[in-house]
Amino acid sequence: MTYPPRRPGPYGPTGSYGPGGSAPDPYGPPPGYRPPYSYVGPPPPPRRRTGLVVGIVIAVLVLIGAGAGAYYLFFRASDTQTGANATPQQVASGFAHAYTSLAHTLSADDLARVDGYLCAKDQGAMRVIYDHQKNTNSTDRSFSMRASQVSVQGVTGTFQIVVTDSGGASEPRRGKLVRQDQRWLVCDTVAPPN
Repeated sequence: MTYPPRRPGPYGPTGSYGPGGSAPDPYGPPPGYRPPYSYVGPPPPPRRRTGLVVGIVIAVLVLIGAGAGAYYLFFRASDTQTGANATPQQVASGFAHAYTSLAHTLSADDLARVDGYLCAKDQGAMRVIYDHQKNTNSTDRSFSMRASQVSVQGVTGTFQIVVTDSGGASEPRRGKLVRQDQRWLVCDTVAPPN
């Protein structure tokens, strides 16, 4: 902004009124003058972050949903093999997988999965085995089990359990299946330690 030309003061253009030796300008602000804050305007309003908050909430909900879906898909999907629609092959394979996982971890969740495949008598024997292993704190990662050669006649059946140790040696064992409460269960297969 430019000001109109200065008029000479009472003592001429170079009077000694101001700090610089010049007369004050009657048409402009005095030297060193700063306008009050109100002339500059109020501070800007704070930025709204509604979109950011909504985006974070949606992202958290998506992650929770994905986690629940993954849990159901990977951990609960095998539990559906113990239901009324599970075939004898699914029950035998599910039992072998769940028993191997239980021996490796000694977790209560794995014990519940194994119990889902067992008749009541074998559940009692499995509890004795579990308590013994838990008391000695001895997980066993030296083997894995798989089921094969499932054969069914009426409401009973048999299958072969192949136990493979970490060295690769395999030992086959026999397992039994029975149809109880409209579903297939492993029975007369688990024996407590002597």
